[in-house]
Amino acid sequence: MARSWAELEREIKQRMKSAMMVVQLRAETIMQEELFGFYAGGSPKRYQRTGQLGNSWRTTGVSDGGDIVSFKAYLDVGSTSYHVPNPLFDFTGDGTFSHFTSQEVFDAAEGGYAHVVGRPGFWARSKQRFDQELNNVMAQYFK
Repeated sequence: MARSWAELEREIKQRMKSAMMVVQLRAETIMQEELFGFYAGGSPKRYQRTGQLGNSWRTTGVSDGGDIVSFKAYLDVGSTSYHVPNPLFDFTGDGTFSHFTSQEVFDAAEGGYAHVVGRPGFWARSKQRFDQELNNVMAQYFK
């Protein structure tokens, strides 16, 4: 039981921080599952897989400031080492290499276009699942 308003605020903030740490761990699992699911969507015949998409998931630590407790979950497109043109992506088989940037490759994978083989929609599904987990965990911590 809180004995003052300040003590109550501290308790609520600590509970929020604990809940967000759980959500962060679940977000990491969600991203790993969705990216693994992308690769389960088939094998390309016109290019070699690099696996960089599957290794691109990131989260920041949980931080708090004022009345806000948060973390970021994202795909780190900037950490990939795609080279343009990329000889691993010879879509035509005639030495005409892809000129896609890293962001364009990620967009094509998410959108399911440009002959990228895999299960598209991984990021949209991830974000939807993040929202569900946030709601579920907060409901558990704040009954």
